[in-house]
Amino acid sequence: MIKFERPSPKLLALSFVFLSSSFAFAFTLERSLSTFNFSKEALFSTIPVLLLLFLTTALLITVALLSEKKFSALTVLAAAFLFVLPFTSLSIFWRVLVALVAFLGLFGLSLQAQGTHEAYTGFSASYFKGVMRNFFLLFIFILGIILYSSTSQALFRPAGGGFEIPEETLEPVVAKVVEAVGGVVRQQAGGRVPERELAPYVEEQLAQFLAQMGFAMKLKGQPKSLGEVTTRLTKSLKADLDEVVAPFMVYIPFLIAGIVVVAFFTLSPFVALFGEIALFLVYRFLILVRVLKFEEVERKVKRLALT
Repeated sequence: MIKFERPSPKLLALSFVFLSSSFAFAFTLERSLSTFNFSKEALFSTIPVLLLLFLTTALLITVALLSEKKFSALTVLAAAFLFVLPFTSLSIFWRVLVALVAFLGLFGLSLQAQGTHEAYTGFSASYFKGVMRNFFLLFIFILGIILYSSTSQALFRPAGGGFEIPEETLEPVVAKVVEAVGGVVRQQAGGRVPERELAPYVEEQLAQFLAQMGFAMKLKGQPKSLGEVTTRLTKSLKADLDEVVAPFMVYIPFLIAGIVVVAFFTLSPFVALFGEIALFLVYRFLILVRVLKFEEVERKVKRLALT
């Protein structure tokens, strides 16, 4: 049975705020990843993620400095569990793995923060730059795991021992091409062409074009609408891509995760700086509202002396 001193109400409140910040950080990150693209709006949506990252780091350090190791371990265990809750699209295996990595990493950072605090005779947010940098590296590592697993599940599906490209990935692209070609044909015809006559012609033109590119377009019968053309071309194109492209596409999750990890790694010095500012603001605010205070303590230190 784990025994430790009963934490004070203020420490429990701070721990609750830290856990809430951890869950909010994970929830915001999951929403940002699920809707991310390279538009300005999507890039701006990452700002709350970074702000919550700085806040969570500062609260982790604060709680670690005020609690004993056993209570700190239980707190970061709860934080790791809360972190994976929003990622419902991940399989149980990946969620357990992320939670385990998060727990080990957060507990290690708690011990590092406590060791840093003991190593100095004063207190300054700048002392904890190493903790903040390592927290960001832990975040990058976890983000890489999440991106790899989620990309694998989104792009690839087991099928006969290999990988299957989902039709919903191809269909929107094929639909736009079919619509564009149909519009050109109508314009060249100088008027409205019945879709029953338009659909076979559009399919024939696109099938010939794809056949020239090396795709074996196996189409039977004639389509009656452009929607049917899209469905037929998507299925035929998908069958060829599964055979030709899929063996190489298996490396895409590694590539995406690797690019993101390397890109974020270059930001670690700046993150340490902003994390220092966040820690300064957090503990100054807590002192202002009389939750924390500075106190002077005496402790033994080693010095050289004559025998």
